[in-house]
Amino acid sequence: MNIAGIVAIPGMMTGQILGGNPPLTAARYQIFVLLMNACTSVIGSFAVMTLTVQELFDVDHKFLGEIVRKRKNTFSITRVIELCIQWLARVAKNVVNLLLRKWRELHPTPSTQEFQPLLRTPPPRTS
Repeated sequence: MNIAGIVAIPGMMTGQILGGNPPLTAARYQIFVLLMNACTSVIGSFAVMTLTVQELFDVDHKFLGEIVRKRKNTFSITRVIELCIQWLARVAKNVVNLLLRKWRELHPTPSTQEFQPLLRTPPPRTS
């Protein structure tokens, strides 16, 4: 129960039920929080794995053992932060490009010929 966030965030579900929302809606919010926690763990694990692979293997997929031996007693937090920022920037750029591509597919830019009937003024009415 504690892992699922039910104990960690009891006020949200209880507050929604006491506030008049149906219990099913409160349970949906609780499940959403559980999924957010799980997704955050997956993204964090994937980021650490990706950064580790980038640092410990070269372009030819050869293990760079000298890096491990060289940095055995040192830990460069600035390098880890730098790699995280670079990775997040690449991911953000890819997500923005994907969203823009999907937006353009769903909302194509109208041509000027489509607006020509709207730009013409109708002839005056004669009574």
